[in-house]
Amino acid sequence: MTIAAAIRPEKTSVTFKLNSAGTGATQTIIAEGAPHIINVDANLDTAIFFEGAEEGNPNFQNININARIETDTSDDLFEKLQRETERRCPVYQLFSRSGVNIRSQWIRQAS
Repeated sequence: MTIAAAIRPEKTSVTFKLNSAGTGATQTIIAEGAPHIINVDANLDTAIFFEGAEEGNPNFQNININARIETDTSDDLFEKLQRETERRCPVYQLFSRSGVNIRSQWIRQAS
């Protein structure tokens, strides 16, 4: 009897080329070669970042994610997609672990 072991792929890294345009904190970010567009309008306490204040919190205070996903999958799979994406996404985890208040709303659009 042979027991097959699960094989893990070698660790790899992925490089993203992002293009951004905007004014001030309002930006549109496009991942080159992908259909994804990220619109950013970030409210920041600029006292530290721009003015060099000695005290304060230069981090984002709140992050609101509004994701529109085109799919015809079941409710259970759609919820699993959101959970797993947030669990595996390094950017989401970076913000989450920094203590930022994150509000994530995923909207399903029929495909």
